[in-house]
Amino acid sequence: MPATDYSIFLTALMTDGSRRNVSEKHLPSSPNPPILDSIETTPTDATISYFPPEGSEISYYIEYFPVDREEYANFVETKSALVKLRGLDPSTNFRLRVLSVFRGVPSTESIDTTFSTKDGSKEKEYEYASKEDYQGAGGAANNLVEEQKNQTDVTPDGDQYYYQARRA
Repeated sequence: MPATDYSIFLTALMTDGSRRNVSEKHLPSSPNPPILDSIETTPTDATISYFPPEGSEISYYIEYFPVDREEYANFVETKSALVKLRGLDPSTNFRLRVLSVFRGVPSTESIDTTFSTKDGSKEKEYEYASKEDYQGAGGAANNLVEEQKNQTDVTPDGDQYYYQARRA
């Protein structure tokens, strides 16, 4: 059975018919792997969710790195089935491996998949030379404000107005 402690006894049968324990060893078996639920990404983060296997005292070993760049591998050990990886490079394909661990024994199978962070370069700036230019373009600016669902900044700077739209 996965994620179980086994006790192994080595017993000697003596010439007089009695038995004598020679050795006793306790061995944990490997757990089943976790099952991937979802991976959600932003330009610099990935949130990974997986279903734990049956058993108690299960932890997880997570390895991730940019595809074809295994020398940049990062490792995380956790007891959580929901993990957020931060500080990732935008627009990058990553390799992900997640193993279950029971008392130091890793699962023989793992989650082995890839994911991509989103593009982080979708910020655009529109500059209006004067207050009148900004007000004249107000209809277009207002449409963009609605389209961006309040993810925009409109900043007055003296007589100069700058409109900055951030796309998610």
